[in-house]
Amino acid sequence: MSTALLILCVLAPIGAIDVLYYHLFRFKLYERDASVAEELTHFVRHLCFVAAVALLAGGTPSPLADKVILGILALDLVNSALDVALEEASRAPLGGLPRGEYLLHFLGTFGSGLVAAAYLYERGRSFAPAPAWQVAPMLVAGVVLFAIELCLFVKARMASARRGSMRASVA
Repeated sequence: MSTALLILCVLAPIGAIDVLYYHLFRFKLYERDASVAEELTHFVRHLCFVAAVALLAGGTPSPLADKVILGILALDLVNSALDVALEEASRAPLGGLPRGEYLLHFLGTFGSGLVAAAYLYERGRSFAPAPAWQVAPMLVAGVVLFAIELCLFVKARMASARRGSMRASVA
């Protein structure tokens, strides 16, 4: 198993806590008009995580998969920077980010950098495929969290659009 995948195994529960507690339960970011752009960065992060885990789990990547993995890691780092840039305005009405969430974001972003560095370091070396019992729970959890957050977001956007059209028809 690759070192990059091992680091993702450590990051998975950190990301899950952030999504479940802060994004979905405490702040319900999916419902907030001010958080739409931030939510979009969260969806990109979900997809990058699932794709990176799936590709790294297969063992030594083919040359094409190697390029895809590098692209995913680069996209994730750019997306993380965009997420941080958007959070200030998104969270201002909520009093900003709480310290606990800042800590989770710091650990996640630092960990993402470690994943990229580890992958670059071990690039070109052979590594065995990951055991399915280790990877399957992360993939399932990643897809399920993505689906839950996306469904809540779409439902909230549709409700917001209906409220906006009702206001327009009343005016």
